[in-house]
Amino acid sequence: NGMNFVACLSAFEGQLIIGGTGLSAGGVPARRVAAWDGQTWSALWQGGTNGALNALTQYNGGLAAAGHFDQIEGSLANRVAISTGGSWQPLGSGIGPSGSLVRALCAKGSELFVGGSFATAGGTTASNVARWNGASWAGLGQGVDNSVNSVVSYGDDVVVGGNFTHAGGTAATGIARWDGLSWQVFSSGLATPPPGWGPNPVVNAMCIYNGDLVVGGLFQVAGGNTVNYIARWSGLAWSALGSGLDWYPSAMLVVGNELIVG
Repeated sequence: NGMNFVACLSAFEGQLIIGGTGLSAGGVPARRVAAWDGQTWSALWQGGTNGALNALTQYNGGLAAAGHFDQIEGSLANRVAISTGGSWQPLGSGIGPSGSLVRALCAKGSELFVGGSFATAGGTTASNVARWNGASWAGLGQGVDNSVNSVVSYGDDVVVGGNFTHAGGTAATGIARWDGLSWQVFSSGLATPPPGWGPNPVVNAMCIYNGDLVVGGLFQVAGGNTVNYIARWSGLAWSALGSGLDWYPSAMLVVGNELIVG
């Protein structure tokens, strides 16, 4: 119904996994997470989560899930958990404080990066972005000063996009990259959100397409070029994708040689 939505998709162990706010899939009870095997829907785990599921990704042979919950399969898991061997496990004490949420996940090597609206990870200060190394949580320097909507691995860096204006104390409107030691800004950033959406650009979705970083959100200019809500970063400069879009995208996916936006 109108109150339910799908927020994330992932392929895992030969199935399509969906997460969101819904309580059933194909008429089968499924508390915010369900699996499609090509023919039928099933509940991925019987207990599900007690709050919205916003992000899914494969990590260390398991499936990581994150969102606006503090229980998964009836066990305590503050905003993020991983399934290995058919059962969910929390990642330490998770993301806090109570009421926080995670919007984005990205696996890079042995680390899992999370972004959202939160202040701590594993009890350690982590301003809206954090990383899990398999045993403990850490922040990324001073983090960013407002919410993170998307996180992707790009070359040696991790790129975060969202509704922030500073990363590590340096001006960074909506997008910044973490090089493993410190925050870096893009040489010429995003600008000109549409009227009525405030003074600063907002990044909603990102992906890697043909080796380039593609960014979508509430902005009309990138690197001084008119791009209309979607732009491509080559590693040196921003450019448009055709004439762009007439409104911002919420999701992106690369299928074969094609970039799909929604």
